[in-house]
Amino acid sequence: MEKILITGASGFVGSHLVEEALGRGLEVFAGVRKSSSRKYLQNARIRFLEMDFADKKNLKEKLKKEKFDYIIHNAGVVSASRPQHYYTVNYEYVKNLIDVLSAEDITPRKFVQMSSLAS
Repeated sequence: MEKILITGASGFVGSHLVEEALGRGLEVFAGVRKSSSRKYLQNARIRFLEMDFADKKNLKEKLKKEKFDYIIHNAGVVSASRPQHYYTVNYEYVKNLIDVLSAEDITPRKFVQMSSLAS
């Protein structure tokens, strides 16, 4: 079975992406933070992956272990009280993910970067 990782899975868009992927028969991994609500992620077939995009070692371990066929990176913030937080989440965390995939030669068949409000 093909594996997909959907980050930001606990949000509105992410939870719908998860449902669509399940409907297509994929093995779905919901990339979430420890503190993320799982209210909209109740399907027993969903596998949860707690991710810390600030920690490249953590990302490396999780990505190498699962070897995803597809990754939809949907995690991000649309507003932040401090500009630095917005930059960190929407740029640095994406860069960390791409850096790990590249450095470890972990190449999914498809990678999609999503962004809300053109962040």
